[in-house]
Amino acid sequence: MVSADPPDLEPRPDFFVRLHVTNSGHTPALNFHSEIVLHSLTKDETFQPVYDALVETPSRGVIQPSEVLFLQSNKYPITQPQIDWVRDGRYILYVYGRMSYDDIFHVTHYTTFCKEILSESLARDCGTYNSAN
Repeated sequence: MVSADPPDLEPRPDFFVRLHVTNSGHTPALNFHSEIVLHSLTKDETFQPVYDALVETPSRGVIQPSEVLFLQSNKYPITQPQIDWVRDGRYILYVYGRMSYDDIFHVTHYTTFCKEILSESLARDCGTYNSAN
């Protein structure tokens, strides 16, 4: 399960979104790997996940049952006009990612997620790109 902290929408060169990843299973998630991206689109643009510009180091590790792992998106410069556009609905900030892990039987599982950041207090699931196996 993935959730996002409400962001502090203030102009800064290193804006990011903090995420919580929870292992809701009964066994460890082994060889956990994640890639998380933050970017903005106008409200009329169609969301498409893009990972080629990822400059942060992907995370790797083990998540124990019921453990919550805190991750953050890439750092993204955000200006006051961009914040105003998010607040008035012209722009949407997207934080999305893909994760994989191996179960104790060495079967690999994949999860994708997408959150729309609409204000300081509202982060909701996108209408697409939220799946797990």
